[in-house]
Amino acid sequence: MKSKDFASVGPKSFKSRSLQAFQEDLEKGKVTHLFPTMFAKEKVKKGLIKKEDVPYMQRGGSWDNSDVKGAKKLEWTETDYKFQFLPQWLRGGPSAA
Repeated sequence: MKSKDFASVGPKSFKSRSLQAFQEDLEKGKVTHLFPTMFAKEKVKKGLIKKEDVPYMQRGGSWDNSDVKGAKKLEWTETDYKFQFLPQWLRGGPSAA
């Protein structure tokens, strides 16, 4: 029986941020991606949109665009740094008990 890498398609396939940090940036008007982009791969191939215009969870990347070459990286807030360095079990997620 072959081993499968289920983490590559699940919630570990993108780098997220805390809801608090997202809400703070939403209130400041810094967040623009609230819904998935329909036919994103086709639109990127045709040049209609840039890869960084596709929401990070949909493209399997990072919220700060660090996964997209040539894209402007988004600034981390103090809340983002606090969340990043919390142990996994405090953040919630697959390994949370």
